[in-house]
Amino acid sequence: MAKIDDILKVLGRGYQVYQGPVESAVYRALSCAKPKRARWFVRDGRYVCLGCGRGCCWTNGGFQPVLLSQRARPGRVMLAELKIVTPEQLLAAKSLLRVDEVAYCLNVSPREVGKLIDEGRLVKHVARPIRVTAESVRGEMRRIEGWPPAAQDTF
Repeated sequence: MAKIDDILKVLGRGYQVYQGPVESAVYRALSCAKPKRARWFVRDGRYVCLGCGRGCCWTNGGFQPVLLSQRARPGRVMLAELKIVTPEQLLAAKSLLRVDEVAYCLNVSPREVGKLIDEGRLVKHVARPIRVTAESVRGEMRRIEGWPPAAQDTF
């Protein structure tokens, strides 16, 4: 029960589950013997691992930028409370985006992202899990919103 108690404690303090990739340099610096068991939680750029009993903390990078939210109540995410990672920053940082990131950039639902992929307006990577090219997201943003003008596109 101690592990469950630790998880509930960090969630109660506003941490959220981090599901993105972690650079191997983080595990080397922490002398982690079993990185596959790592379970990371994040809040304000501070990462806590509860994969083993050590409870490692990290703040020096090595994690992919992600969209985070504050929970209004269990299981409900308030979009108005998303911490700001602009679509421009997301598109500049990554060449392949997850479905939730594409939905954020285009201001549509994940289901709508699936429809855009099926219609051929967004290009997905051939391998699983589903990833969408940043270039196709930029093109769809231009088509939908006229943003950014093609001549000023600096990505």
